[in-house]
Amino acid sequence: MITDFLAQLLDNTIRARVFRLFFNAEEDAFSLEDITKRTQTKNAKSVAKELERLSRMGIIRTYTEKVAIAESQTRARRKKPMR
Repeated sequence: MITDFLAQLLDNTIRARVFRLFFNAEEDAFSLEDITKRTQTKNAKSVAKELERLSRMGIIRTYTEKVAIAESQTRARRKKPMR
């Protein structure tokens, strides 16, 4: 029987997969989609929850970018030019 030592140590399979990804990858930043895909985890919500925990512990830093370009462009189109 093969056991996952890191998953047993951390008491969490997803956390173990995320740690392996971060420690073995050469990249500095990953998207949630990329992490979910590379850790072969089916549930992105579980990965996001684990990333939030790791961030609160100070183990990782998370960055979010909220892009409001589409919304501002939509508003600009709604405005009718003055005549």
